[in-house]
Amino acid sequence: MSSYKDYKKKALQNPEVKAEYDALQPEYDIIQAMIDARVQQNMTQKDLSAKMLIV
Repeated sequence: MSSYKDYKKKALQNPEVKAEYDALQPEYDIIQAMIDARVQQNMTQKDLSAKMLIV
């Protein structure tokens, strides 16, 4: 069985798949920044969701 990295490498050889993947990069950058901030605050996903319900 191949790994995800192998699958991703093969899939990104398709120009249409690569274009869609690249178009999503800004969204994934925002998601990663949110994850990093949550982790830096020592918050679990459950903690974050509880805070979001209060707002």
